[in-house]
Amino acid sequence: MADRDTDLRQLREWLSTMPIVRGLLDKVFIWYDYSCLPQAPRSEEDEPLFRAGLAHLNHVQFVGATAILLDEIDEYLGRAWCVLEAITADSVASLTGAMPFQLVGSRRSTNRSGKAEAYNEVLLRDAPHLVWRALLDTEVFACQTPDECLARLDLAVTDPRDLPFIYEALRRMQAPVAPTDDLEVVTGSFPLPLAPSGASIYWRTETARNVKDALEPAATVDLDWTRALRLQELREETGERRPLGVPPRITLLQGNDDLFGPDAFNGLHLAVVGSCEGEATLLARWVRDRRSDLEQMLGLRAISLTWLASDIVPAGCLSYAALQAVPVLSQQWIIIATEHRLAHCEVTGHLIETMRALGRSYGELAVDRPQQNFRWYGPRALTGPPANLAECAIVEGLLRVHRGGLFRGALLPYLVAPAAGARQ
Repeated sequence: MADRDTDLRQLREWLSTMPIVRGLLDKVFIWYDYSCLPQAPRSEEDEPLFRAGLAHLNHVQFVGATAILLDEIDEYLGRAWCVLEAITADSVASLTGAMPFQLVGSRRSTNRSGKAEAYNEVLLRDAPHLVWRALLDTEVFACQTPDECLARLDLAVTDPRDLPFIYEALRRMQAPVAPTDDLEVVTGSFPLPLAPSGASIYWRTETARNVKDALEPAATVDLDWTRALRLQELREETGERRPLGVPPRITLLQGNDDLFGPDAFNGLHLAVVGSCEGEATLLARWVRDRRSDLEQMLGLRAISLTWLASDIVPAGCLSYAALQAVPVLSQQWIIIATEHRLAHCEVTGHLIETMRALGRSYGELAVDRPQQNFRWYGPRALTGPPANLAECAIVEGLLRVHRGGLFRGALLPYLVAPAAGARQ
């Protein structure tokens, strides 16, 4: 129909009979990429307008709706400006639920069959994770420069002067919501609670999560830690790019000997779970430096901290690249991750369900929510032995290091080496 109505005469005739629709259209404004800002060669007067317009491109998307043309989706995601727009649209969708429009204009058979939309959804779903990891490599691990970051992402621009601006805009992106799957690669330090005797640890015998008898939290509190996963915050505090160097296991007491004292038994263990090692390191650093927020809220001392990465796209830098179970004496834990991961991730599920099976106090802190995001669960009296847990004596080789990590689906049989005397 559009092909036949090349001068839009038919469209204007239709609209002349529909004054209400015409009135609505008069209130619609369209920003068409490239043509809505003065392009090179620009006059001296146009240059400040152009730079100011670039600085507000993200704002235009946040107050409107984004439409993506799917005719050349591969080329679209190879252009730096387009990737920035796609990631901004993804951020808008996560905040408001308003997904970008997908417009197909090509006559290709794949486009006409609906495959273009499916391809686009997959590519747009994966792109933020790859960009996020590249940014983490640059800002958290400092293993490359911003220019090298964009080059490795193979993002092209017409004007090289745009690259610094694009990088800074990407650096303001929020951590994407990572999907979860049994093929995620898990690395870091996996905390396992010590038995009261101190000679054995508890580990789960099945992966099920207890949703049938979900507990009611003893308290739900606001603790706004939404800045924890913002790279912009990191630079403002450190002032330069340098590796954070947060190990996957940190003692927060004066010495390791204190970990087996009464303070450790009654204190807090902080268990951080991220979608990759860079994200876990960034989050662990925030938790370590601001643990006093939790201590003051609960009246308990933080004794130790571990981080785990459960990575569905293990690309980029790995600072640790191994997985090891570590015994933890502290009776009370706080599991810290995003809301999605707390609800759906099997790694956080292992930690949460272990605490529940033991009847111990524990907390869940969703760092991507500003309100009602900290839930504290009180202790429970057990009527029998812990359900779905095995007690394993700590013997040589039990807590071995798994180089390269383990697939999430292999945690149950392989994290802890089979040991004689393990009992239900």
